[in-house]
Amino acid sequence: MAKLVDCETPEQADRLRGARVGVSRAAFPPAGDREVYWIDLIGARVVNRSGVELGTVSEVLSSGAQELLEVRHGERVLLVPMVERYVDEIDPAQRLVVVDWEADW
Repeated sequence: MAKLVDCETPEQADRLRGARVGVSRAAFPPAGDREVYWIDLIGARVVNRSGVELGTVSEVLSSGAQELLEVRHGERVLLVPMVERYVDEIDPAQRLVVVDWEADW
């Protein structure tokens, strides 16, 4: 949740419809244990359990059911569900995501 300065009423908020709102990454509180901010995943290398390089995270999408890592390697695009079944490890410090996924899936 966020509150914009000088935006006290629904009418004032409605005037901002369609406006882009941003927050500096430096203003984010530290992520909790086993949590990661989506923005920190963009550009992370993605490898599978065999060490095969699958590409880099280009975007995190929300399908409604779960989030998906969009992984690009050249023209190839993989959509890996961000669920425990497929994501083994996320190491933000190393900018690395290890998944149970194959390049030809």
